[in-house]
Amino acid sequence: MSTPLSIDFLRRVGRSVEKGLTGMSDEVMREPLDERYGLVGVRDLEEYAEALDRLLERGRRERFAALLSEAEAYAAAELLGRFAQLEPHGALNQLAASLASRLYSRLGA
Repeated sequence: MSTPLSIDFLRRVGRSVEKGLTGMSDEVMREPLDERYGLVGVRDLEEYAEALDRLLERGRRERFAALLSEAEAYAAAELLGRFAQLEPHGALNQLAASLASRLYSRLGA
């Protein structure tokens, strides 16, 4: 079931928030990430969830890169876990649960 939210709108909102926190140069540098990670051209939340699922599968085969502190990773896992519980059968929520589980596992929880 597709949700009539514009992914482009959600991205713009996210970038606006990021811009306020990180500055314009960071926003310009992040722009190609959508293309690099296969998120360009998704039409709805269902396609977005599918693209993220493919990205997570790809990520399981790639080497690890430390991008967060242990405390930040734990906070992210907590947020993802809470989101996953809101609608356990939703595609994005299931992805959040999977990612939270992987983060907890890497943290030794």
